[in-house]
Amino acid sequence: MKQSINKYQFIDSFTAIRPENFSYAGLSALFEYLESYEDDTGTEIELDVIALCCDYTESTVNDFIADYIYQVNAAGKENIFNIDVYEELLQCADDAARLEVVQGYIECNSQFITVIDSNTFIYQAF
Repeated sequence: MKQSINKYQFIDSFTAIRPENFSYAGLSALFEYLESYEDDTGTEIELDVIALCCDYTESTVNDFIADYIYQVNAAGKENIFNIDVYEELLQCADDAARLEVVQGYIECNSQFITVIDSNTFIYQAF
């Protein structure tokens, strides 16, 4: 037995169980993406807040870069995880260009879901 929910019930479910995983705007965007996915594929998605928090991540460009591309350690030394993307990022003139590089990297490895604002986005975790 499945029950249909609206966007506000979806957001309330996350707020009750995992209030820190997504912003309000992020949850709205994720809901719209999941509804679109259901419409496009004809597959109903079960609302499992924990599973969705494991499957999807809201991140900023800088946080994603620190997690997947390179980190600067306490001694100021860079630990580079992906040299090609790192070199592309060095050539970026602004945040929009950095987001474009990050989006391309995600699309090669997983699913880029949506941009929430100029610095924040949702992607399928990998």
